[in-house]
Amino acid sequence: MKFGSRVFVTISFLFLFVSCTNVFTSFSDQETDEALFFEAQQAINALEYSRAITIIETMSVAGQAKRETRLLKSSAFGGLCGLNFLGFLDGIASGDSTQFFVTLMNTMANADATKQSNCESAVDEIRLISTTATDRTNDENILMTVVALGTLGTILNKVADADNDNTVDGGFDHCTSFSDAEVNRLVASMAETFQSLEAIGSSSVASDSMSDLSGACTALAGETPPLDFCSKTDPDTVTADERQGMKGVVGSDESIGLGNCNGSVVACANSAGC
Repeated sequence: MKFGSRVFVTISFLFLFVSCTNVFTSFSDQETDEALFFEAQQAINALEYSRAITIIETMSVAGQAKRETRLLKSSAFGGLCGLNFLGFLDGIASGDSTQFFVTLMNTMANADATKQSNCESAVDEIRLISTTATDRTNDENILMTVVALGTLGTILNKVADADNDNTVDGGFDHCTSFSDAEVNRLVASMAETFQSLEAIGSSSVASDSMSDLSGACTALAGETPPLDFCSKTDPDTVTADERQGMKGVVGSDESIGLGNCNGSVVACANSAGC
């Protein structure tokens, strides 16, 4: 199972090169916020992500609240998270594993709490533009897809592959190894990915993985109580039942999960301890 590699990478090139043009056409003068925006863009181009964030945070309140500024700041947090955007997409597209979560886990190697926090900040910055995918632009939803998947991969790597050998650790348990806060972010990351891709209208992007996720959500929604989580983009509102469903998806060897649980998403979600 591949991740719609050609389509996704093509879209990403368009994001990187077209959106920047759109941004700069509105900044033809040299007013303070516009000059700072350009300086922050130059810092990101130089891979100086922390400096870019510092520059952005010296802009006026109104300047920082602009959509293009939040998008730029999200990109900087993504860089601090360890996301080389095209390298990340290439890693997903060329992943050998048939389990999508394993590919994400391996692509975001050497993850730690700091990288996770930066990935989460990248997601949160876009949510400040709008919490509804259909109210965001394609550029915003494309970046959201990348940083949400980066967040998911970072948490999976940190928790399930601490020794970074590209295999799930022997002591990993999909029911007990994650904190509630980590599972809440996994839920929100998958929901953001799912909804952002739907808003873009790119059904061919990640078609296999998103079909698997949709099928898992349908199966989990039929449980009593329902364990569905595919629409829960706010990590602060994730319920215990939704966490249980997410754990089932993470553990299952029949879907996109890590495969440490030998069973369907429903069986894995209902494992002892989940």
